[in-house]
Amino acid sequence: MGRVWGIMAFSVGVVAGSILSFAVQVPSLAKVGFRYYPTLNLRHPGFKRIIVLTLPVVIGLSVTQLNLLVNQYLASGLAAGSISTLRVAQRIMQLPVGIFGVAIATAVFPTMNIQAEKRELKDFRRTFSLGMRAIFLITVPAGLGLIALREPIIRLLFEQGSFTATDTMYTAGALLFYSLGLFAYSGLQLMNRVFYSLKDTFTPVIIGVVTVGINIVFSMLLLPYMQDRGLALAYSLAGAVNLLLLLIVLKRRLRTVDGFKIMKTLMIATAASGLMYAAVRFAAGYLAVALHFVPKINELIIVSAGIALGMAVYAGIVMLFRLEETKLILGMMRNRLPFLRFLG
Repeated sequence: MGRVWGIMAFSVGVVAGSILSFAVQVPSLAKVGFRYYPTLNLRHPGFKRIIVLTLPVVIGLSVTQLNLLVNQYLASGLAAGSISTLRVAQRIMQLPVGIFGVAIATAVFPTMNIQAEKRELKDFRRTFSLGMRAIFLITVPAGLGLIALREPIIRLLFEQGSFTATDTMYTAGALLFYSLGLFAYSGLQLMNRVFYSLKDTFTPVIIGVVTVGINIVFSMLLLPYMQDRGLALAYSLAGAVNLLLLLIVLKRRLRTVDGFKIMKTLMIATAASGLMYAAVRFAAGYLAVALHFVPKINELIIVSAGIALGMAVYAGIVMLFRLEETKLILGMMRNRLPFLRFLG
């Protein structure tokens, strides 16, 4: 298809993939007895409520894209290729956000929704705390893992044709600073859903708009000194501020958000990830010198071995603390990866 349609084939592939992603779920819905009947009642109270709640959600979801738009606009005044560098690095960073952050937030969202409806605020706070701790526990090492393996990952995935070693170097620099905000943007996946559970879709929008302004300020301050890397760092800082502001508002509303436990998990994850980073970085450097296969095979081995080593080191350290949130993470992994059920 690519030879016939050119670049348009990528767009067709994305649309086709989305359709298939929906289609594979239809048989399962049919098995549980779900039936869809087309109907449209504009006066139904539920319809009006959905409209009122949904519009701010749509605006709120665009905040991240606005921040990226700001980055791309400012990057257009930099050296040629800066926009592509930022775009590639940001896409790599977003992969763990989608795999881990969205997955955990989606898993706990229905429970929080029910607890909020029943006004079971104590259980609501506990569910939120557990979800946020689980996100931090898995995305902090994911971020440092990307930093440790940033060059071999980019070389493996992109360095070929017109994507040169120089492009790899600049993209790796941007990925480093994007990855610093991985935990924050993953946490935002849950924070937004917390407010949605409380039927408050306006607070995330208001704070999100403020964050766009903060991103612009950080970008203008860092751009002269760090170029495209400064834009990546500004994006990460804006995400961290967004998460912090939402946490402050939520704490005032719920009186407590189990902040001590969240900070404890964040500190443990950061310390363990630091040790993991050192081990992975050392191993990657050693393998880069020791391996003598073709470049792509070398990078594949380095990335695969680095991920395996990083997981082993990090899991070995974290398991010593017997954290409650590890059970949530392992439970989700067992449901998706049956071969992990031997973990208990």
